[in-house]
Amino acid sequence: MRGVVHAINFPLNYSAGTRTFEKLIKSNYVGKLRRVQLKMYFPEWPRPWQQNAWVASKEQGGYVLEVGVHFIQQLQKIFGPAEVKDVHIHFPEDPHASENAILAILKLADGTPVLIDGMSQIAGKEEIVFTAYGEDGTLSLLNWGELFGGKLGEEILPLEADHSLTDSLVDNLAKAIKGEEATIIDFAAGYEAQVILEQLRKG
Repeated sequence: MRGVVHAINFPLNYSAGTRTFEKLIKSNYVGKLRRVQLKMYFPEWPRPWQQNAWVASKEQGGYVLEVGVHFIQQLQKIFGPAEVKDVHIHFPEDPHASENAILAILKLADGTPVLIDGMSQIAGKEEIVFTAYGEDGTLSLLNWGELFGGKLGEEILPLEADHSLTDSLVDNLAKAIKGEEATIIDFAAGYEAQVILEQLRKG
């Protein structure tokens, strides 16, 4: 008898940009990894289109939770387990409001540092960048789906995502139910991301 098929909706696992990022990392595009960095900058949080109490709240919202957890899950999936080493998180004067700045250092199992740099209520445009720096090159996923990269000594330029890699959670759930190979982020993987997330949010 087949067990219950369960999954968490982490959409990055099914997009062409993210899947191409992972494929390039695994094909040694950047070479030996030196650092992974997640930058999350928001002129306004909550954004104009998400003005509600829970997204703005310290208890249930904030961009570390709403945005950061997706990249924490990708970090663990692509690069392996990470451990939080140091966190500086800042909150506004309102005791119920979510964070407006974070600077954190994590380490992968092999000692590679991971830097998380987040700010809100700042001038400029929204920018979310997930970057792998290696001895041979640099690879970035910008604003959820745009790929940029370059080899050592070259400029960082846009890269074409492989759209044949585009997938969907629903299709993968159907495969899993049939007993076929599928990309499923189960509750155990979600819990692993949540453990890191809560350490970051508590500072």
